[in-house]
Parts: sequence; C-alpha cells; structure tokens
Amino acid sequence: MFHLVLSDIQEVKSGIRLDLVNKVLSKESSYEEITGNSCTMEINYDMTKIIFEFAMEGARDQCFIETEELKKIFMLWDEAIEKKYGESN
Repeated sequence: MFHLVLSDIQEVKSGIRLDLVNKVLSKESSYEEITGNSCTMEINYDMTKIIFEFAMEGARDQCFIETEELKKIFMLWDEAIEKKYGESN
C-alpha cells in the first residue's frame, strides 16, 4: 500500500483509481485493473490486490485490501491533498 501512495499517486488526488474502485463497488463493472509507475491494482468487489512490480529478489510483492477500505483510504488521501494544496490538485 505504501508504494501505491508514494510512487503512483504521490502528491495528487487518487483520481482514476478512486473512479475505478467506485465503478466496481457500484457493480457497473465486475473487475478493473490499473497499472501505475510501480503498482498494479486488481480491483474486485470484495477485495483488491495491489502488486508492487519492482520487489527485491525478483519476487512480486503483493497485498490484499478490502475494496471498501481502499475507497476510504483514497478519500482520506484526497482530503489531505485538498487541505495541503487546495481544490485544483
């Protein structure tokens, strides 16, 4: 999760990632996938798999998070960015 925020999202809002999470949670789509600078998110309704593509020793580092929880994290991240930079970011 750390790599997703620091490498792929950085200091901007979660944008398309949150949009894709919402698309799956609203059942508009059953599955979405997005790859950023260093992470791939495989979004399913219940769980999302986050894969860090550049793990040490050739192993793919991955974690699972409840999709609803990931949405909450993205929303908190967006709030923090708005407080720091204002609405334009």
